[in-house]
Amino acid sequence: MKRRIFSGGSGQADGGSEESAAADTAADSAGSAEADPEEADAGGTAADAGGTAQAKEPNAKPELVILGSEEEDYSRAVQNKKAAGTDVRTSALYSSAEIPKLSDKNYTVMVYIVGSNLESRYGAATNDINEMLGAGLDFGRNNLLVYAGGCKRWNSNISNTYNSVLDLSSGENLEVTAKTEETADMGTADTLAEFINYCTENYPARHYGLVLWDHGAGPLWGYGSDELFGNDSLLLEELSSAMDKTVFADGKRLDWVGFDACLMGSIESANLWKKYADYMIGSEELEPGRGWDYSFLTSLNRTEDAGEIAASVVNAYESYYEKNRSELFNPDVTLSAIDLRAVDETIQAADLLFGSMQKGVAGGDYPALNRARAQTKAFGLGAASSREDAYDLLDLRDLTDHLADLYPEECRNVQGALDKLVLANTANVSGAGGVSIYLPGDNPALYEVSGELNSGDSALSASYQSFVTDYMDAWKEGSETDWALAEMEEGDGELTM
Repeated sequence: MKRRIFSGGSGQADGGSEESAAADTAADSAGSAEADPEEADAGGTAADAGGTAQAKEPNAKPELVILGSEEEDYSRAVQNKKAAGTDVRTSALYSSAEIPKLSDKNYTVMVYIVGSNLESRYGAATNDINEMLGAGLDFGRNNLLVYAGGCKRWNSNISNTYNSVLDLSSGENLEVTAKTEETADMGTADTLAEFINYCTENYPARHYGLVLWDHGAGPLWGYGSDELFGNDSLLLEELSSAMDKTVFADGKRLDWVGFDACLMGSIESANLWKKYADYMIGSEELEPGRGWDYSFLTSLNRTEDAGEIAASVVNAYESYYEKNRSELFNPDVTLSAIDLRAVDETIQAADLLFGSMQKGVAGGDYPALNRARAQTKAFGLGAASSREDAYDLLDLRDLTDHLADLYPEECRNVQGALDKLVLANTANVSGAGGVSIYLPGDNPALYEVSGELNSGDSALSASYQSFVTDYMDAWKEGSETDWALAEMEEGDGELTM
């Protein structure tokens, strides 16, 4: 799920379509989970995308909105479609006008906006486009292109009858530089690849950045929710397939890729993107409805350094939410910039830890492992009715903190690798160290389908998979046993084991 949303005051757009748009949920074979009350504000919307840029309005009194659930579980519906190979619609981009051959610029930033219910109900995409326009980016040196689609109703003059590529250098007029003949499914690899290829061919630059904007649901369920195509998402393997159809599969690299979306700051996601980019920006936790602060774009005016730009996204995010925090607006905030060159070292260190943990399961350490896991910071709980219905995403550093007494050397090695991996991190919640990992143990229904989902580009290593298998076998055997009653303790306001 991308964002936890309050609707704002009188400036907020109405819901548009009467259908309730999907709140992303953890996979549950028994049906969809209903999202808890949302905790952030999409802000006021512009009456027209061509209007002047509007600042976010932090002081508007929020009105509580609970996102509804679709009749059919969105995550399972997506997976059924993938498995059956049923109809999806892709459509080639056609230039709206002849584009003059441009000389290479410093940067081309590509923003892939799957509007979803975030736009149709709250105008969040329109707000962020206006924010980009007002950020002060030097268009003499940089290109900024937005692919807009996946939405029943735009709170602007963007069409919902075809997908558009918008050249933001045109300013308030929002020039449609290319479009599809009809709407195309933004949850398919081909649609994302088409956008990236259009940008690299027609807006060449020395450096490239990619922003993926919408809902996110972690390494198993992926990113995006195209409400015109059954809330279709892009699984990690589909993201990889898209990138394999671009120039970034042939030696050229993105300087950075960023998810303005919930729950995408995982080691699994980093493991995929290490093939295509130097840095990744993502949130371990649910994102507030206002998402990123796009004032970071001004960093492109003064530097071409990818690490500095990635860190500036985190710094701008931290500054915005600190500045606008109040009694009515106090969301949990996490965002990190990941140095993808350190992914392999981190996974290798984690492999040694998982190998020791696997031996520990066989040697009687399961109760202690179970307690350590239960005490580790978990993410996405605000989108689930309980931890048992959530995503089983844990903070990797916090996990090693709780395992340090059992496996001190292995945990030190993982933490040393994490020091190199996490370039910048902001969090106003304890236990958020910058990168999460899928580690089952609370949500058995999710684990039952994780074998299909957590494979290929989503998987980490054989050592990790072997530990998970043995751990969950022990969990199933002991699920009727209360392993930890004698050692229950209180932490962070809740009982943990």
